[in-house]
Amino acid sequence: MRGRWPALDVDGTAEGAAIALGDLRIDTLSLNAHVANLDDPSGKATLTLGGLSQGELRFDSLAVEAEGNQARHRLRVAGAGKPADVTLALSGSARDGRWNGTLESLGLAVAGPREVTRFDLAAPAALGWDGQRFTLADSCLTGADARLCVGGSGASDGSLAARYRIEALPLRTVVRLAAPDAPVRLRGEIDGEGDIRRDASGALNGRATLSSKEGSVIYVDAGSQPLLSYTGFALEAQFSPASSVATVKAGLDQNGRLDGRVQLDGPLGGDPALGGRVTLNLESLAFVELLTSEVANTKGRVSADYGIGGTLSAPQLSGALKLEDFATEVPIAGLKLRDGQVSLRAEGADRFVLEGSIVSGQGTLKIDGDGGLAADAPLTMTIRGENVLAADIPAANVIVSPDINIERNASGTYVNGKVAVPKANVDVSKLPGGGASAASPDVVIVDAEQVEPGQAPPVVVNVSVELGDQVKLAGFGLDGTIAGNLRISQRPGRAPTGTGTLNVGGTYKAYGQDLKIETGRVLFAGTALDNPGLDIRAVRKIEADDVTAGLMIRGTAIVPVLTVFSEPAMEQSQALSYLVTGKPLSALGSGEGDMLGTAARALGTAGGDLLAKSIGKRMGVDDIGVADNAVLGGAAFTVGKYLSPKLYLSYGVGIFEPGEVVTLRYLFHRRWNFEAQSATSGNRAGINYRYEK
Repeated sequence: MRGRWPALDVDGTAEGAAIALGDLRIDTLSLNAHVANLDDPSGKATLTLGGLSQGELRFDSLAVEAEGNQARHRLRVAGAGKPADVTLALSGSARDGRWNGTLESLGLAVAGPREVTRFDLAAPAALGWDGQRFTLADSCLTGADARLCVGGSGASDGSLAARYRIEALPLRTVVRLAAPDAPVRLRGEIDGEGDIRRDASGALNGRATLSSKEGSVIYVDAGSQPLLSYTGFALEAQFSPASSVATVKAGLDQNGRLDGRVQLDGPLGGDPALGGRVTLNLESLAFVELLTSEVANTKGRVSADYGIGGTLSAPQLSGALKLEDFATEVPIAGLKLRDGQVSLRAEGADRFVLEGSIVSGQGTLKIDGDGGLAADAPLTMTIRGENVLAADIPAANVIVSPDINIERNASGTYVNGKVAVPKANVDVSKLPGGGASAASPDVVIVDAEQVEPGQAPPVVVNVSVELGDQVKLAGFGLDGTIAGNLRISQRPGRAPTGTGTLNVGGTYKAYGQDLKIETGRVLFAGTALDNPGLDIRAVRKIEADDVTAGLMIRGTAIVPVLTVFSEPAMEQSQALSYLVTGKPLSALGSGEGDMLGTAARALGTAGGDLLAKSIGKRMGVDDIGVADNAVLGGAAFTVGKYLSPKLYLSYGVGIFEPGEVVTLRYLFHRRWNFEAQSATSGNRAGINYRYEK
C-alpha cells in the first residue's frame, strides 16, 4: 500500500489450497491485484483457480481477468474442463447510476468421444442495468448447422420477459452438457421457440415449444443399436394468468405411443389446481437385451395410464403401469420364464402398490409390496412361490419354494423368512467355476477397490434355508444327499454366518475307493458360512478279513483333521492299507505300495509324514516321509535307501509344487559330505560341512 489517504495505491496477492465450501471444491487458488487511487479506483486483478469442481461441473483450470475503471472496464474468463471449455469476454462502463456493456465473445467447446462440438457467439450483444432492470439483447450461439438464441429482461420486482429460439441443436450435445456421465446417448436434433412473460405477481403469459422430428436413445455399453426410437416428438406449453396447459406426444417403436396433458387452473402465485393424464404404450421389450447380456428372447408389452390431480403444492397421482405377457430366457441358469404380469399402482403422489407374478417350470413366483418412492421411505415386500424352477442346466436342477419378507424403514432394511429347497440335483464339479480353487484367506489384493467405512447399506438378513429329502449333491468324490435346516444371518459390517446342521449321506470317493458315509454332519454354530464344523465318518468294509476301515473328518472346512481308523483297532498304517487296497501291509505288491504312499501324502504334511514313516518300516525302506525340500520349493514326499553305509540315494515328489528330485549323497567324514541333486527345475552339486557346538 502506497500513497496518501484516500488516494492510495494497493498491490496484493493471495494463495490458497484445498478449499471447500459445501460441495464446492478448489484445489489451488492464486489472486494478484493492483488498484491505483482508491479515491477513483482503476487497476487489474487476475484470479487463477485449479481443480474447481461442483457436482458434475469441473474445471481443471479457470482464469478470470478484470481491468479498467468505472468508466471503462473489461472482463475475460477462460476455463478448461468438463463438460465444456468456456471462453468469455465483455466490456462495459458505469455512469449516472446506469451500467451498459457488451458481450463481445462467448465460446463453448463440448468434448465428445470422437469429436469436439464448438459454439461461438455470432455477434456482440448489448447488456444493461439501470438499478431496477437487467436487459440482454438477442444473443446467438452458432456451431455447424445449430443455432441457439436467447434474450430478455428482468426487474427487481420479479417481473421478467424471456425469449429463445433453437434450431437443429444436436441432442447429444444437450446430454453432454446436462449429464456428461450419463450411460445413454441421444441421437437427433431439437428445435423450438418461446416467448414468456411474468408480471410482478407471478402470473405467466406466453408460449414455449420443443420438437424433434426423429431420434433414438442409445445405451453406451450396448454399442450403436438404439434402445428406443421415436418420431414426431413435440412438447408445447401455453401460459395465461387463468390457466396453463402443457402437452407432450411422440411415436415410439413398434407402434408405441407417448401422450400427456397437464393443466394448471389458477395463477402460479397461489396454489393452482392440477389436472391431467399421461399414457405410455410399448409394444416391444427387445431393448431389455441391450441393457444386460443375462437374458434373451425377451417379449411382452408395457402400458401406463396415470391421472394427475390435486394442487401444485399437494399433487395426487392415480393409475398404474402394467407389464403384461412378459417372457424371457436366462441362459446361464437354463430358465425360460413366462406369463409374467406386473402392476405398479400409484396411490397418492408418493406411495405405490406392487403386484406381480411369473411362471418358472411348474411353479409361480409372486411379488407383492407397497411403500414410498423416496429412498428412505417405508417399504414392505413379500416374495412367495412354490416349486419354482431356479436352475435347469446340466450341472444343476434346483426347485425352490421361497417365503421372504422385506421391510425397509428409517433404521435399515430387514430381510426375513425362509427358502425351502424340496428338490435339487447338483453336480458341483460341473458348475461354472466349479473347477477353480478359492484364494487362500492369507492372500491380500492390495489394489482391490475398498468400500468406504460406514458406507455399507444397513441391511439385516435372517433367512432359513430348508433342504428337503430329494436334494442330491455330486462332484469332487461325493455322490449323495444333503438335508437339514440352516439359518443364515447377516448384520451390517459383518460376514454372513449360519446356525444349524446339514446331514450328508451317500458315498465319498477317496484313495480310489467308494467309501460309504455312515455319519455326515456339517455344523454351523453362528460360524462363517465358508468355515463350518465337520463331523464325517466314511468307511469301507473288507468282508474277507472281517475288517472295517474308514476315514474320520473333524475340524473345520478350512482346517480339516483327517484320521484313519479301523474295526478292530490296529495301527494307522495298517488301517490305511486296508482302506486303500483292501489288504494288510504284508500282502502288498510294489505298485500297491506306491499307491499307499500317495494316500499317506494326501493326509497332510505333518500327519502324512508320521504315517509314511510307519509304512516305510514295514516295506524295508530306510527313509520315507514328508519334509521340506529347497530344490522343489516346498514339502515333498521322499523315499530313500542307503546303498552302503556312506552312500545314500533318494527320490522325492513335490506335494504342493509340481516337480521331482533325485538326490545322491556320499559321506566323506562325519562333518563333510558330497551331495548332488537332479530335479525338474535344474541340477546342482556341492560339499556340505556341518559343525555342531
